Amino acid sequence: MRWLANHIEWHAALILFAFGTLAVNWRMDHPGLAIAIGIVGLLLFVASARSAYLYKSTALIDEYDERFFDKMRVERRGAARFLLGQQPETPDGPTGEDDLEDVLSFFEAPLASQLKAGQISAELTYNYFYHWVSLYYQSPVCQKYIERYCKEEAASYSDLRDLYGKLQEMEKASIEREKGSCKAEDYRLSSEKLKKYLEQEARLRT
Repeated sequence: MRWLANHIEWHAALILFAFGTLAVNWRMDHPGLAIAIGIVGLLLFVASARSAYLYKSTALIDEYDERFFDKMRVERRGAARFLLGQQPETPDGPTGEDDLEDVLSFFEAPLASQLKAGQISAELTYNYFYHWVSLYYQSPVCQKYIERYCKEEAASYSDLRDLYGKLQEMEKASIEREKGSCKAEDYRLSSEKLKKYLEQEARLRT
């Protein structure tokens, strides 16, 4: 319920206060009605907070969508080339590892951190970003990069691991609803698909 606590606005609090006051005033003469009023007030309070949460969550996801899909094309392309074992496009520019770090850092913050804080919806995060989080995270080269990084700082990319795990569970549930069962090959990218999708990223135009 962290999302609820983070999105209580003045009008929601006012609704709860008004209905709560009315319920208290009527509790002696009309206890049944007072309980009903209290329940209605609570339901309206939760609905108002949820509406605010969904509105703000959608606005943030739209912002992250623009940042990742429009403004990070260069970084995504460089990271994909690195994961495919290709050389950087410009010798004097960022290395492939630099670009990969930028992509993974985006997944860590804002995505993972804001999801963990209850600021964005897990469903929207899954719908918008699961394919790309999965694509980069499942790459064997990326896994080696993360392992090497964690040897220097054990807590590195812990939020990313949590993000991937949560989104993967949502993917499994989606597959199970569709097929009735879910096997590892249903959500794990094959080497052929991994290469295909990374090559698409490596050809991104800016």
